[in-house]
Amino acid sequence: MTKTEIAVDKKAQLNALSVVESARIDTREGKILAARAEAYATGYETLTDEFRVTVKTVFSAVILTPDNTIDTREEVVESVRSVSQKGISGSTKAYFCATVKNCVFSENGSEITADEIVDGWYIREQKTEVLSPDEDVICRVKKEKTNRFDLFESRLDLSYADEMRMPVKSVLDCSATALVSAAYPSAGAVRVEGEITVRLIALSDNDQYLTQTFSHPFGTDITADFSDEDTFDVDCSVVRCSASLSDDDVRGVSTELEAAFYLTTASAAEIDVVTDCYSVDKEIRTTENTLVFDDRFCSRTLADKASVVLSGNVVNEIYACLYPSLREVKAYFEDGLNVEGTISAAVLYADENNLPAVKEVKIPFSAHYNGDYDCSYALFPSVSIKSASARLKTASDIEVSAEYAITTRGVGEKTIRCLFDAAVLGDKEPEDAAICLYPVKPGEDLFDVAKALNTKEDVLLRLNPDLQLPLAGGEKILLYREWIEE
Repeated sequence: MTKTEIAVDKKAQLNALSVVESARIDTREGKILAARAEAYATGYETLTDEFRVTVKTVFSAVILTPDNTIDTREEVVESVRSVSQKGISGSTKAYFCATVKNCVFSENGSEITADEIVDGWYIREQKTEVLSPDEDVICRVKKEKTNRFDLFESRLDLSYADEMRMPVKSVLDCSATALVSAAYPSAGAVRVEGEITVRLIALSDNDQYLTQTFSHPFGTDITADFSDEDTFDVDCSVVRCSASLSDDDVRGVSTELEAAFYLTTASAAEIDVVTDCYSVDKEIRTTENTLVFDDRFCSRTLADKASVVLSGNVVNEIYACLYPSLREVKAYFEDGLNVEGTISAAVLYADENNLPAVKEVKIPFSAHYNGDYDCSYALFPSVSIKSASARLKTASDIEVSAEYAITTRGVGEKTIRCLFDAAVLGDKEPEDAAICLYPVKPGEDLFDVAKALNTKEDVLLRLNPDLQLPLAGGEKILLYREWIEE
């Protein structure tokens, strides 16, 4: 018997790559109080068994100047990293993200070092062989629905004008997150709508620290070859954010950012699989196989808040909570889907001598999705930090809080059992019964009966003209064979 090669697609996790990036910051004879590194995967090239990913790392630092005032510095480093992945080719599409796991700086120097992880997922084509129907063998053939995936990328440049509570002298920190609230097909494209949250920390004209969060709705279209029967999933992230003061408004701040959207579409396809076979006059040995396909996309978002209390130092005043960033995220299944991680931040405050100082803080968080999460496995979770704040509880206790949203995407699987191989062993022994009356068991169809009686379906229909299909169970089917005397 012959075989046919079929191909289906899966969203598969990429091999993670650990990298180290560093930068030197011009402190101008000052001292680094706090530092942050944010990493972005800005593009990639696909080779055989390899992705070459362009990673941009933005290093930021809070500087204590020689005259005990606060200043900020920024340095951008770009590099190309090689991610090995067996089985990919030049046409393989992927989505990459870069995450900073740890960021340290030299206390008496100007160097900042970041440990980063580059990972993501890609569309992997699965090829396998299945048994094909054969003229000499009676086969049960079942049509099964599978999916072919495609990935589309779109970038959106956005600019916002926001007004702070007080006149602003300088912007110390700017960050933004994007959350998708709805996505639906619209005239040859997918319409994506959501909210951008912009978080600004600024120094007022009288040297007060201001922290404000602004929310802005967005909408964009991602052009794709998309039909009404297709399903889809959308990932998004902010890959660039900068802020500048307005020229004509002392409280105005303009924010420029770039959001990246990744649309994965699943187009329905049909394959024929042989689930059973037999021969009237030959003995056949069959081998069964299990095919696992990606069947559906799952997406769940959970918003929450986490906090921690720092103790030990005398604090006169809290200035700001700087540089909230994500650390050490993992997802696993146990009584549902669990996501755990850590958010780090730097609290800028005035010490007992009323001089600027910084406390580093790590805020652990965890989220649990109940057992109704209907995906077989999860891809890496996306965590967006919407806000971070610090308040003075006592003279030596600081409570630091962070609001975050976790979006976990995954893929549901469909399992198909089919025949992988069949071998003809030899001739069957001739039947010794001339007449049979077969009682149909519940769940049996005409193929099952014909196989049990070692005949063909059309023979049974001819001998039982009043038979109603599909079978309900309990029918009695007649079969008689003609004997030829020698």
